[in-house]
Amino acid sequence: MEDSHVREIEMYEQANAYLDDHIAVWITVPIISNYKNKVHQLIPLMKQAMDGTEDTSKIHLGQAILHIKKQIADKMDILDDTLEAYAEDINDNELRKQAANHYSDYFSLAYDEFVPKVTSMIALLEAHVGDMYDYGLVQDQIDDVKLNLDEYQESLGKEITYNIAAKITKQNINELLEEARTFAEKLDRVMKRFKRSDFTFYNGYVASRTLVAY
Repeated sequence: MEDSHVREIEMYEQANAYLDDHIAVWITVPIISNYKNKVHQLIPLMKQAMDGTEDTSKIHLGQAILHIKKQIADKMDILDDTLEAYAEDINDNELRKQAANHYSDYFSLAYDEFVPKVTSMIALLEAHVGDMYDYGLVQDQIDDVKLNLDEYQESLGKEITYNIAAKITKQNINELLEEARTFAEKLDRVMKRFKRSDFTFYNGYVASRTLVAY
């Protein structure tokens, strides 16, 4: 196992975590979700390629379980607000009631209630995503939550629900790293839009994209 590869994978993971923790800043820019998801999908595959097995737990790279759960709750809170606004505009009271969820409505739930609630709301969002582009909702934002939910379930040793990363063709570690670099660089270029509008956020992102030596 090459230390430089491990540090690079950790850097992608910390950049992804930073964006998750500041989702309210960038979620209205759909292309960010697209490039972020591309890198996020590659992270578990890079871990597998480094370890030579599908058991990614043998490489200690990952966020705390409750932190991942918090990120999911944050994202669902924002997406539900978007769905609620849409339901209000089309005068669908039943949909509005279903979308009237807050952060605590997710985060406070035990696993056996949390996962079904998230997956049922994801299904509801996907049923309306085609009509909600003008509201800022795109499939990439929903897929971002799916990736987090799989990560959460995997961290708990549970069967994952979506397995989006499995759709990517098997590659060796060098090929995966090169693909991750390509999308990360695309993401870097898009993130420059915040250089003046939110300098503190942008600097934090740049810091998250720094390789840290042990």
